[in-house]
Amino acid sequence: MSFIWLCIGQGRAIDTIGSGCNMQAVTDLWKSGILGKLTVIGVPIMGFCCLCVLFIYFVPPPGGTTAALPTMTPILDLPLEMTSTSEPTSMPESTDTPAPTATIGPLGETRDQPYPVDAVVDIGDDMQLSILSVTRPANEEVHQANQFNDEPATGLEYAMLRLRVQCNKSTNDKCSFSGWYLHMVGADGTVRDDASVASIPDDLDSTAEFFGGANIEGDMVFLIPEADTSVVLFYEPLFSDSPIFIALQ
Repeated sequence: MSFIWLCIGQGRAIDTIGSGCNMQAVTDLWKSGILGKLTVIGVPIMGFCCLCVLFIYFVPPPGGTTAALPTMTPILDLPLEMTSTSEPTSMPESTDTPAPTATIGPLGETRDQPYPVDAVVDIGDDMQLSILSVTRPANEEVHQANQFNDEPATGLEYAMLRLRVQCNKSTNDKCSFSGWYLHMVGADGTVRDDASVASIPDDLDSTAEFFGGANIEGDMVFLIPEADTSVVLFYEPLFSDSPIFIALQ
C-alpha cells in the first residue's frame, strides 16, 4: 500500500495489478524536495495507523467477544383510549330481587285456596253442590227452632248454611247424596260435623236419593269458632283422600 501512495506522490500512473513501483522511484521522490520527503515518511506512517485501526476493530481482545449492539424493543402504538387513564366506572346499583310469588294451584284442593262461596262445585258422581246462603252467627235461629237446643259454648257460635245439590245424570239414573260427608274446619284445624240441634224447619236430609235433572235443598247447622274468618266447608266422601274445600265468605 505504501508503494501505491509513493507512486501517487510522484505523479505517475501505476498499474497496481502489474509490476508496481521500484526503489528507484522512491529514491527519486526523496531527492525531489521537501514534499517528496514528507511523502516518503508520511505514507508508511499512515499505512501503519490504518493497519492498527483495522486490527483493533476486527480482532477481539483475548477472552472477549465482539460487542453486540443493543436490541431496541419497539414501542407499541397503542390507541389513545388504551393508554390514557380515566375515572373508574361505577357499578350499577343493585336492585332488590322481587320475592317469588306463591304458586296458585287449582281452586278447591286446599284449605287456603278454596272455591269461592258462590261457586257451583262438582263433587263427583254427576252431582254439583252450591252454597245459597250463610247465616253467621245463627244462635237466634237455632234457639227459635227449638228452645231446648244447647247454647253455644264460650268462643263458639252456630253457622247455618243453605245448600243445594243438583243431579246431572239422565232422568232414569239416580244420585245418592249424604250430608255426613260435609264438614267444617277453621284456624284451629279441628274437623267439625253438623251440630246436634233439633227442629230446624228445612233441615237437609242426611241421606237422599233423587233422579237426574232434580235437585235437593235444605239447611245444615255447624258449631264453629266465632269470629274465625278462615272457616271453610269441605266435602269428603267415604274412602276419598281428596276433599273439596269451599269458602264461606
